[in-house]
Amino acid sequence: MISLALLGKKISHSKSAEIYEELLAEEIDYKIYDCALPSDIPSLDYFFKNHKGLSITSPYKKFFLDKVEISGVDLKAINCIKKSGNTYLATNTDYLAIEEIIEGFSRRYKELFFVILGDGVMSEITQKLLQIKNIRFVVFSRKQDPDFKNLDIPAKIGTINAQVIIVNSCSRGFQFCGALSKNYLFWDYNYSFLPHSERLQSKVLSYMDGLSMLKLQAKYAINFWDL
Repeated sequence: MISLALLGKKISHSKSAEIYEELLAEEIDYKIYDCALPSDIPSLDYFFKNHKGLSITSPYKKFFLDKVEISGVDLKAINCIKKSGNTYLATNTDYLAIEEIIEGFSRRYKELFFVILGDGVMSEITQKLLQIKNIRFVVFSRKQDPDFKNLDIPAKIGTINAQVIIVNSCSRGFQFCGALSKNYLFWDYNYSFLPHSERLQSKVLSYMDGLSMLKLQAKYAINFWDL
């Protein structure tokens, strides 16, 4: 039986195990390492003595950077590790999943404009990708913007001659309560987050939660692990 692991903090809600079983069409041994402190995190040697592949979620996407070789774009954040011989290789399937979804938006709309909520790791990855693709964006941050959760986004960005896509890159501890427009798309990187899905559906043109991104991350991870 294939054994996989997930490292993170406050991740008891994770649906990763069932997604991997769906994609692989078989039962797997899936272990969640819910570590409150960095000191609680096992070594890579421990993980790969017991598991074939390791996924990493917030807040530990930078934790093993000095222990791995990067495969693909170096984003200074990783979410997927495998062992190859005596070397640990790492990549970021967040980037690949976000890229595929943005390419889908680009096929549907002539021009895009992104409003990114948050300035953490997932925000940084999104910014990097948008810069590469030469897509315009603005970032709002809890550190820089007063009353961040209640932002009036239409007033902040004005009239934009493009499809506006709001990206919530913040963790599940954040709930956006500000003003939106019926012309916007709202893309939440969290999945099954009822405070957003129940409130925002009627306030925007379309609401998309993070489940589709999670499934794409898993697809790319399976390929990276050679499963």
